[in-house]
Order: sequence, then structure tokens, then C-alpha cells
Amino acid sequence: MVSEKITRLKIISMWRSYVEILVKTVKKLYPNTRICLVGSVVEDRLTINSYIDVVIV
Repeated sequence: MVSEKITRLKIISMWRSYVEILVKTVKKLYPNTRICLVGSVVEDRLTINSYIDVVIV
């Protein structure tokens, strides 16, 4: 269980690189799309239980 939490923490801590890949991919397919981050990431309250909340409009 501890190793699962450490793995999740490592993944969560790399959120910027995942969002960058997502943004590039979405913009390539839909250039006029707006992409917004919401939730704990934006509020700098990221925890091991956080999700990366992305709104695509």
C-alpha cells in the first residue's frame, strides 16, 4: 500500500508534463479549443488523492 502511494505521488507530481501532452494533442486536432485547469492543481493544493481536472471547450 505504501508503494502504491509513492507511485501515485510520483505520477501526480509530473502533472505539468501530462497536461502539456494533452494540450498539444487537443490543439493539433481542434485548434480553436480552449483548455482550462481547475481544482486543486490551480489552487496549489495538490495531494496524493488529487485528480488533474481539465476542462476542454
